[in-house]
Amino acid sequence: MQSFYENAVYNSRLKFVLFSCLLIFLFGILSADPIISILQEDAIKIEPYYFHPDDNFFLIGEIAINNENNITLVINHHFWGNGRMTGRLLVFNSSYMLIGMYNMISDIPILDGNKLIFPFSEDTGNTIDFSHGIPTKIWIDGYVIDYNEVSRN
Repeated sequence: MQSFYENAVYNSRLKFVLFSCLLIFLFGILSADPIISILQEDAIKIEPYYFHPDDNFFLIGEIAINNENNITLVINHHFWGNGRMTGRLLVFNSSYMLIGMYNMISDIPILDGNKLIFPFSEDTGNTIDFSHGIPTKIWIDGYVIDYNEVSRN
């Protein structure tokens, strides 16, 4: 039989654990970015094989291209059933519709004006410049990567 002190300690620990779980749950709800949800829903609608509700979507930011249109850039991490991860840089138009992507990009860049700067050496390619529109080819971490437009049929 437990003593009064042991019951009090158990009850206070239980309250602490429940309160902590509640805080974590509420923080998760409050910190969810509604823009990310909109972008993720559109990506899943267009390419359901390549995107999933469990994917990680990291909002990089918005860039004005050609001084007219804005694009929104997102890093996507898609985890396959075998544990392998595919990274992509997704490009959305000003209506938050997926318009294209660069494959093989999983590192999260820093947005500096109209440029994305990745954590790689300049010698192997670390910058994507959107000043003159969306580049059709980029050079990142030693790889030449093509821009793939998304068909919205």
